Amino acid sequence: MPARSGSKLALAAVLSLGSAGHAAAQSVPGTVFGDLKYAVGDVLYLYTSPFRLDGRGALAAGGVAALTGITLVMDDNLDRWIRANPSAWPMDAIEPFRADQSPELEMLGSGPVLLGFSGGLYVLGLIFGSEDLREAGIGCASAEHGQTILRWVLYKGVGRRRPSVAEGDQYLFDIPGGDWYSRSFYGGHAANIMTCASYFNHRFHLSVAEPVIMGLALGVGFGRVADRAHWLSDTVLGAAVGYFMGRTVAHRQLERKADRQGGPDEREERSSGAIFATHDGDRLRVGWRRTF
Repeated sequence: MPARSGSKLALAAVLSLGSAGHAAAQSVPGTVFGDLKYAVGDVLYLYTSPFRLDGRGALAAGGVAALTGITLVMDDNLDRWIRANPSAWPMDAIEPFRADQSPELEMLGSGPVLLGFSGGLYVLGLIFGSEDLREAGIGCASAEHGQTILRWVLYKGVGRRRPSVAEGDQYLFDIPGGDWYSRSFYGGHAANIMTCASYFNHRFHLSVAEPVIMGLALGVGFGRVADRAHWLSDTVLGAAVGYFMGRTVAHRQLERKADRQGGPDEREERSSGAIFATHDGDRLRVGWRRTF
């Protein structure tokens, strides 16, 4: 090969590598912008969801309202029992999640901790070019942040005294809301961690990890009840709000993924099983299966 031709090929190779690197560098801001755009859209969708409730959604909302009301009546009795029975087996079971025993686990319900974890996942997704890691980070963050904004608006408008300062009266509400001691309604730790737990379990096929994640979320929430930072009804409502918000963002992402891939909506595969029938020689097999 002539030297001049070799030089031209080498120059072309260098230029193509530089162009590829420049295109990759440009794609990162574009990817981040696109992800943020979807995240903002998901949060806005959460806030407008009540206007799109169908019969099934209205039934679920009614069930949550009824359960919250039932536990509201029971709140003072449970708080008295907690104070009178610090060594009972339910208290021992929830002890690993209490702030004075395991602050690391208790902090899993903290919004900044969850946002930091989500940010780490997102950065790893950018570094390794993983769409799933990026969506895991942005999905948990957007659902949790959307729930947090709603909760802080509620805190400003309505205050409820925490059990530790309410002297056994679960009906001490303030309008408008007050300081930290009046921010019992609804439970922040339970809502924060349940939002991300529900998101992860609905968005990804996590198999046996799913009940572990859900158990961790419930443990953190009920640990706050044992610590007398929230009433039981606060935790019930907070966990329910978090569950539905995480689920909604997960389904939104799965819809977009199905649209990009042109395949079936993965939500249906996860939310319901299917009856199948196969014929193998002289045998007919009929059964039910579900994708995990």
